[in-house]
Amino acid sequence: MKKYIVLLFVGVLFAILEACRTGNENKCLILGHTSFKAYTKAYLLDINRQPIDSIAVNGGEFSFTQLDSIDTPHVMLIRLDDGSEDDWLEMPVMVERGTVELKIEEYVHISGTPLNNAIQDFLDGIQRCKDGIVLGKNITPDEVERIFSEYYCQQILANCDNTLGRYIYQDYGIHLKGGDMEKAKAALSNK
Repeated sequence: MKKYIVLLFVGVLFAILEACRTGNENKCLILGHTSFKAYTKAYLLDINRQPIDSIAVNGGEFSFTQLDSIDTPHVMLIRLDDGSEDDWLEMPVMVERGTVELKIEEYVHISGTPLNNAIQDFLDGIQRCKDGIVLGKNITPDEVERIFSEYYCQQILANCDNTLGRYIYQDYGIHLKGGDMEKAKAALSNK
């Protein structure tokens, strides 16, 4: 008799897990984790940094679900704060079908959907630029500006056919210099 109860329990558990797995097809589930204990609240912001939702960070964990307008991927921001107005972290996230995993620790890691994987590639590239500058000898401020301008332009051109390119232009475009600004504008205006 005990065998049948255990088998029934396992069967019901499997059915629940399968329902949860297939339920992600029409929504974007954002699962977040941070190792920074000072951050007690997570906010989901629109691209203009207006709050859409908020949740308490519990044991370093937080999550958001977006059901609306997932047919067209778009950028939202996750902001973690500690309750004061001067200490917060902000991270872009692409809202598209699927589950997004976001880890905010010493290094940020985001994955789970194609455009969120592209955000991770973009952030990794920024870190490589910074590392290269630190290793460079006698590098001038003008050279630093040129390195980042070229990198941001290259990323905008590589992503001009998706919402990531527009996000990079909006949030990092101020660092584009001369010809890089013109190339980025032209690429985005053609889409």
